Amino acid sequence: MAPTTVGKKKAKKKKDDFKEPKIKWGKSEARRLLSKDIMDGLVPFAAFEIDGKTPTFPPLRDIYMTRPEFSLYKYENFSGRLSTLRKTIIDANARAKDDEEAFKVYKENHLPSEFAANGCIQWQGSDARELLLQDMEAGLVEQLGKEELWGKREEHCTNFPLKVFRDKIYQEIRTAKYIYTCQVKGKLHKAS
Repeated sequence: MAPTTVGKKKAKKKKDDFKEPKIKWGKSEARRLLSKDIMDGLVPFAAFEIDGKTPTFPPLRDIYMTRPEFSLYKYENFSGRLSTLRKTIIDANARAKDDEEAFKVYKENHLPSEFAANGCIQWQGSDARELLLQDMEAGLVEQLGKEELWGKREEHCTNFPLKVFRDKIYQEIRTAKYIYTCQVKGKLHKAS
């Protein structure tokens, strides 16, 4: 009896020698990949079929063997970790669905205003903005000046006071500069 007891102790000690990485499971690449596999449908959302008795395919061992990152963590803990992750994803999806429905109700109850806070019509999507962008492209802002350009178009002077119209010109100039800067930096970054 003594030799078999010693053999069992050695086997148990051998199992305990397995050390998981310092990065805990919750922050690991393995957890992220398993989550992605669940979301992509490679790993089923449930451990059992609808009947509650038949295990889903693929079996747990096959899931564990699909990625080398999983083998860094103990197989004995994999089933519990997978179950917890499935529950987390299902709960997050349910919350997302609830949020989406609540947002839909909010949008139905709070229709977008046709007017901005300053009492003018909304600038984005307005004819006045489109005409100003065309005039800026043609260089009319520099040729005519802001006040003359404002008085030239009915869409400008009837919908926006001169001060607001000037602010919109400055806004469009800043936006154009910002977009240009992003494009230039993007090109420089890609070349590196």
